[in-house]
Amino acid sequence: MALIPVGGNYYEGVVVVNPTTGGASTSQATAGDVAAGSADSGNPVKVGGVYNATLPTYATGQRTAFQTDQNGRQLVAFSPKTTGGVAPTVVNSAASTNLTSLKAAAGQVFGVQLSNSGAAWAFLKLYNKASAPVLASDVPAMIIGIPPGGRCEVNRVMGNPFSTGIAYAIVGGATGAANTDTTAVAVNQVVGTIDYV
Repeated sequence: MALIPVGGNYYEGVVVVNPTTGGASTSQATAGDVAAGSADSGNPVKVGGVYNATLPTYATGQRTAFQTDQNGRQLVAFSPKTTGGVAPTVVNSAASTNLTSLKAAAGQVFGVQLSNSGAAWAFLKLYNKASAPVLASDVPAMIIGIPPGGRCEVNRVMGNPFSTGIAYAIVGGATGAANTDTTAVAVNQVVGTIDYV
């Protein structure tokens, strides 16, 4: 590769050597035919894929093309792993407001699966902080209601980010959705898991 002057700018390119004289005969600059953000034109080399109704099987060392669906969207396959991933924590309410520091550093919440055996609504409140919440002053980042005698599931592919830490409280009753509510739930009333990293 060599730096080739083109219109006052330098581009990486290939210098073609004349086999007779040994000197440079022509230069081919590596440059697109239109600038980024311009209307597509010409015949540039583009990254592309291929659609197959049945996905092909390749052997070791074979060159492949990435696969798309019928609309040209790239297919991505997820492979299950035995390490990494989310860390599920079991939630089993005490007879309190369940002030808990789940993670004392930045993290993400990917899922919440909770059931409520009580006769009134219960509320999981998630806080962006590295210590247990203070209901009188902390503002929840998320409030998830769990209906009486029912369950609630929230699952995120990308996760909800918490830049400082992950903490939670569980409260109940008709006013439980209020930020500063301190209504305790019963022991074993709210059970389930929180998935986080």
